[in-house]
Amino acid sequence: EVSVVEPMMDEISVVEQPHAGGTSVMERPGVPERPTWETVITQDVIIEGNIISHSNLRILGKVEGNVNCEGTVVLTGNVNGDLSANSLKFQTGSIHGNITVNEDMLVEKQTMVIGDVRAGNAVFGGKAEGSFLVRENLELRETASVVGNIKATGIVMYNGSRVRGMLDIGGELEDIDRGSGE
Repeated sequence: EVSVVEPMMDEISVVEQPHAGGTSVMERPGVPERPTWETVITQDVIIEGNIISHSNLRILGKVEGNVNCEGTVVLTGNVNGDLSANSLKFQTGSIHGNITVNEDMLVEKQTMVIGDVRAGNAVFGGKAEGSFLVRENLELRETASVVGNIKATGIVMYNGSRVRGMLDIGGELEDIDRGSGE
């Protein structure tokens, strides 16, 4: 299992500043309150094992294992395992596993997903074999091809998009959050 960790506090200069209330506040000059780091897995890298990241992750290579990211995943490579992230930008490549995205998911046309997809909002332009469960809105671009059932609060389907499965649109959010098929 591979774990990505943020730099230790002693690697960043810390300055103690007086606060209006007379107490002091720790500040890190030039660093936002919650730092946004990015780990890059380059094209020539194959990781065999799980990845856990507390920041953003850019995958250009191949991961043979699950990916769990608290930030944004930008994927132009391949993942053979489940992927969970706060948001996902999937540009090219494939995912053979389930996808769980808390917020927004953007999947471009030169992609393949074999597994179930759960997301807050999704714009999908690739090919998929698996069910979609979207809490809010799903947009299927003209290049989208889905073989599987879709459940979402709202849907936009562009001319040319294809779905082979059942659509359940406009259901109660409680049903979607529970994953109910009713």
